[in-house]
Amino acid sequence: MKRFDPRRLIQSRTAIAVVSATLSAAVVGGIANAQLSGGGDIVACVQNTNGNVRIVGSATDCKSQETALTWNKEGVAGPAGPAGPAGPAGATGPAGPAGPAGPTGPAGPAGPAGADGQQGPAGPAGPAGATGAARPAGPGGPQGPQGPSGISTVKVYTASGSGDSSASADVYCPAGTRVTGGGVLPGPGDQITMDVPAGPGGTLVPNGGTPTGWFGAVYDGGLFGASTSLIVSVLCAS
Repeated sequence: MKRFDPRRLIQSRTAIAVVSATLSAAVVGGIANAQLSGGGDIVACVQNTNGNVRIVGSATDCKSQETALTWNKEGVAGPAGPAGPAGPAGATGPAGPAGPAGPTGPAGPAGPAGADGQQGPAGPAGPAGATGAARPAGPGGPQGPQGPSGISTVKVYTASGSGDSSASADVYCPAGTRVTGGGVLPGPGDQITMDVPAGPGGTLVPNGGTPTGWFGAVYDGGLFGASTSLIVSVLCAS
């Protein structure tokens, strides 16, 4: 049985086959936008013979010669970083509260008259006065700048890969577009080992980073001579 080597996943990637599905602004507002900006999954149908992908509203919309593909709007969170070193010792805390009062002692002899004490604090503020007459409204401020336009076009790009006991592939959005989602469709019997947003060259995107594509990897887990395959998809909005 072969051991799984992540470096081999990147080296064994194959040529990228790009399939674009342009959605009009009206479709984006009605269907695609609800799937992209909502909290649910994105559903697509993948043609079994040529790998063409189309976005649908439900997996039941896929035909008999298509395979349903579902992925989340966002990738999984990255692993937690290592614990930092111990910080320096903190400053000494404030003194604790005073203990309870002891029992009253016997009355002592009367002492001499003391000096006059300091003036006491000011008393509380009086009630608020009546509301004054209303003043005329001031002039309106200038109109603010126009905000950025929303999503008008969404395209789906795919890449396929194959190998022996493992395979990987990555696909990227063109310049001027942004990643809104992605997913991995494994071959029969294959297990997904990576399904994450990716940066240039298949690098992982740190938390808070901006991805430029999608990376996927699968593993067969069988004996020597096994074969694996996958299709990686990314959604690009402009």
